Amino acid sequence: MRHYHHEVPGPFGIILQILSGAVVGLLIAGAYLALKPVKVMDAQAAAKAAKDTGAVVERNVVAYVPGNPGHPSGQQWRVRETAFLNRTAPGVAISETDLNRWIATTYGAADRKFEIKEVDLVIEPHPPLCRLDGAEMQVGFEFACAMGESKKSVVAQARGHFEKQGDRHVFVPTTVYLGSCPLPGKLGTMLVEKLGAAYPIPDATAASWKAVTSAKIEESQLKLAFN
Repeated sequence: MRHYHHEVPGPFGIILQILSGAVVGLLIAGAYLALKPVKVMDAQAAAKAAKDTGAVVERNVVAYVPGNPGHPSGQQWRVRETAFLNRTAPGVAISETDLNRWIATTYGAADRKFEIKEVDLVIEPHPPLCRLDGAEMQVGFEFACAMGESKKSVVAQARGHFEKQGDRHVFVPTTVYLGSCPLPGKLGTMLVEKLGAAYPIPDATAASWKAVTSAKIEESQLKLAFN
């Protein structure tokens, strides 16, 4: 008969066991929340719910209020784009629909499908939608994930403001969600940077953006000032 000797783990071993179990649990919980659908609402419905009940959605449910995409035939955004690129005025005020029409026109036709062949995963992001809400900007990314025969639609959303870093202003997220999973601190910032990298800024736009001396969101407008 064979005898097996089982060592009783010391304090360090016990801590490692607890931590490893906690990490696995957090990963499972995070994956579940990331794939848990958010409640998509329009701005009017969200405002009415907040007024009637004091909350946009019920507890433990994450809401997503997309920005206004504007009408495809609308051309007013081009006036603001020209003012921004030429910098003939001290500044320019850009509305939510101006911003979203520019995004749709600049990035809408591009194929941005990503494949991760090691796990048979295909990610197909749609152009982001921005929402200017008071003094904050929300950036929402909707993308489809397909793994084999399984398909899921996932929403990533970030709320934040602009800050001057180095020689230009950057969007600094203060709240980030992947699906219904909150992503704190650097983890959320990393997700926003990775998603944003899929939409490189045209050279002319980047040159004008570098000349911006102030970028503020006021009264649901993005107000830019130039040198």
